[in-house]
Amino acid sequence: MTTKLIILLLIILHIQLGVTLTLIPWVDFGLFGNWDNNHLLVMVVQKSGSTAVGAFIRSGWVKGAVSGFGLLNILFAFMEIARFGSSTSKIDADGDGK
Repeated sequence: MTTKLIILLLIILHIQLGVTLTLIPWVDFGLFGNWDNNHLLVMVVQKSGSTAVGAFIRSGWVKGAVSGFGLLNILFAFMEIARFGSSTSKIDADGDGK
């Protein structure tokens, strides 16, 4: 039972992280501001004194990389769903998932 719960929580974590990382660079959620006008980004640029940091983070390459990590997390969640039964049986066979 514990094993199944832990793996289920891992799947939920991957899905939540994946959706968040996929959408954050492209969608304006209002609460945090959009990716290009982010308060944290403005603070980092002011503290570092370099506008190159801001330009780098605002670039489409970085947005794409963050979205790519999000899609990878979603892929990991689906892979874990596909092998859910074998994962739990292997852990239970070792005696760790009581």
